Amino acid sequence: MRSVAIAIALGIAVAARVAEAEPTWTTTRGARTVGRDPGSFILYTDATPGRFSEGAVISKQPIRLPFRLDVTWRRLGPEAGRSMHLTVAGGVVLIKSGKLAFWAYDDVAFTKAGWRSVTGLRAHDEHAVSVVQDHREIVVSIDGAEAARFPFVMTMETAHIGVGMKGATGHRTAIFVRTLAVHGSSQ
Repeated sequence: MRSVAIAIALGIAVAARVAEAEPTWTTTRGARTVGRDPGSFILYTDATPGRFSEGAVISKQPIRLPFRLDVTWRRLGPEAGRSMHLTVAGGVVLIKSGKLAFWAYDDVAFTKAGWRSVTGLRAHDEHAVSVVQDHREIVVSIDGAEAARFPFVMTMETAHIGVGMKGATGHRTAIFVRTLAVHGSSQ
């Protein structure tokens, strides 16, 4: 009986630790509805006027570096030329059909670095994207193959991270997110 009680207590402790390790997500732009699969959701842009509409989900808790952010997603709306994005510490990984880039909130550096070609990347096809960030670089993998490395010195220890996308001005569009998870981080 004592061993059963210990096993139950350990199980509860492990479950609590797992629950603490997985961040909760909040919608900061647009709207989010629950998908049919457990953990999945559809993220919609906000349909605002301006240069573009936007939808975004970020972690409620700050995430400690280093981390790996994994998302399996695809675009539902027609804007394959508009980017989907992964918000990381100090910047945004931008992904659209055939291309990816890193924007560190510096338009001049972004223009100079430009977009990198990624063969076989189609925004309307489902892709598994992983972003690994430590204090020295960001590594992006798509469907298990490394797609890009961005040298990037990050002095912050934690950041809010997430996913999102841009859509056409004044229109609501969507992406389907099958999975969204963070690994290797302590909050």
